[in-house]
Amino acid sequence: MTKGFIIAALVFALALASSCDGQGKGGISGTAAVKGASAEGAEVNVYDVPEKSSRPPVATVYAGKDGRFNTPLKPGTYYVAVKLNSPSGGPPFLSKVPPDPVVVGTGMVDLGEMALNQEYGKDKPPPGAGVKGIVVKDGTPVTGAVVYLYQSTDSGLKGPSYYASERTGEDGSFSVDAAPGRYYVTVRKRLAESSAGELLPGDLSGVCKGNPLGVSPGVYTDAGTVALAVIDPSKLKGVRIGVKEAAGVAYISGRVTAEDAKPLAGVYVFAYDDYRMMGKPMLISDKTGPDGRYRLVLNRAGRYYIGARDSLGGPMEPGDVVGVYGGSKDNSVTVTKGKTVDNVDISLKEVQ
Repeated sequence: MTKGFIIAALVFALALASSCDGQGKGGISGTAAVKGASAEGAEVNVYDVPEKSSRPPVATVYAGKDGRFNTPLKPGTYYVAVKLNSPSGGPPFLSKVPPDPVVVGTGMVDLGEMALNQEYGKDKPPPGAGVKGIVVKDGTPVTGAVVYLYQSTDSGLKGPSYYASERTGEDGSFSVDAAPGRYYVTVRKRLAESSAGELLPGDLSGVCKGNPLGVSPGVYTDAGTVALAVIDPSKLKGVRIGVKEAAGVAYISGRVTAEDAKPLAGVYVFAYDDYRMMGKPMLISDKTGPDGRYRLVLNRAGRYYIGARDSLGGPMEPGDVVGVYGGSKDNSVTVTKGKTVDNVDISLKEVQ
């Protein structure tokens, strides 16, 4: 072996090492944590667009034992979402939603500690700021309506909102605490007096004419008067529930149980196309029977993220029973056309 060859090999090795350690390239790093403890194994997804559930991440990495993670990225603006499955089978721990934009240049950007929680990343709004107004129908104040604040219209202003009010009083007034930002205000009044679930014929709904509304620190933005009208049955085309067997293309089935492994009846199973399982699901099963069994009849093959809950819509509240499929690291199931994936079992836990 010649001296020249050895020197060339060393130069090549040094160049390779330099390219591998990411020096001179952009990227992000950070620490995933739950209540201050390192979140080993947390899944870190990097998107190049905010809140775009149908678009795959541009990078996915997993946190190490110390909760640290890093990944190289091309210069640009990114949105980082972190998820850690709950060891007890309950709702996953998530980072702040929606994520703040991160601008990456030619160096590594350290995001610091990214705190995860089970409230879908929602930060409790600071006191003294939000949205206020009055709800009416035909000029008369509406009692018992609920006001919802959404941060985008991607969901069609349906499904779980970012913030929600208490029910309106006799004067129809409402006040919703919210962090500074921009929100779309919608109001619903269900005849069944439920704060969640699909709207039904006869229910009332309305949106703020001034949408979107901006909220500044220390100020309650006045939404004015929000008028409700009876729901048009032709517009009740939300999530597919109980797709007919004849329309099925692929199928997922399994059993839903409580923490004590006993079957749970009356539970819905959800199929999402987004790993965060937020907003409106793609499909929902019929309620489970006494044996806890369910069958999702899908209108297309592909990858789905599976969760379950004993109610439809609205944010999680104490007493709700929820859970996700724990048979894969990211709670997903991939099903091919004409096939059934069985034994997709889900254990549910009561929200405290």
